[in-house]
Amino acid sequence: MAIDRLALTQAFICEAPLASVRISQGFGEDLLGGGKYQAVGLKAHNGWDCKAASGTEVFAPYHGKVAYTGYDKLAGNILFMRTEPESVAGMNVSIEFCFLHLQESLVKAGQEVTMGQKIALTGATGEYCFGPHLHFGTRPLVNGDMVDTDNGYRGYVDPSIFIGARKIDTFPVDRQYGKKRSLFAERMFAWNISTRLAFKRSPSPREINASVYG
Repeated sequence: MAIDRLALTQAFICEAPLASVRISQGFGEDLLGGGKYQAVGLKAHNGWDCKAASGTEVFAPYHGKVAYTGYDKLAGNILFMRTEPESVAGMNVSIEFCFLHLQESLVKAGQEVTMGQKIALTGATGEYCFGPHLHFGTRPLVNGDMVDTDNGYRGYVDPSIFIGARKIDTFPVDRQYGKKRSLFAERMFAWNISTRLAFKRSPSPREINASVYG
């Protein structure tokens, strides 16, 4: 059961989890390769990886309550928080936010937090972390239960549903390194047989930009 994206956007207008969000790996991308995501039951990346030096402040994107803080072998120090339910398309919907690879949590399970409150510090913990950053995920819940769990991302959806593009900084690769864009060159690269054999899938927009304009 999927929830209408526009209805979610209108019900939950969230703030970014960092003062400056620089996405190094987006939702649905697989920059790790080697089947690492598939090994844990995912199609690809199920959140945003946001570049941030260790110790960068993490903020609550919305009002809610801390659901869990702890440690996971792959994700390191983790924090989950949930919003209070809102009526969306006739359903009681809340959003669960996850923050992975933290240096430390600054809040405890059961604690109420407000939008913009400092809740954690970024780090580089867990086996699936290859440098300091924040993994940020968003998952809709209905009556406290996960929905759309067979979407290949454990029910997580793209955080851009809740956080507008104006709150996101991009890397030069996302701006074609300042070069004039060529849709013809992008399509030639994306459709090339050698490209598809190398990636074993269709390349992401960032991978196309890096290869065509880098």
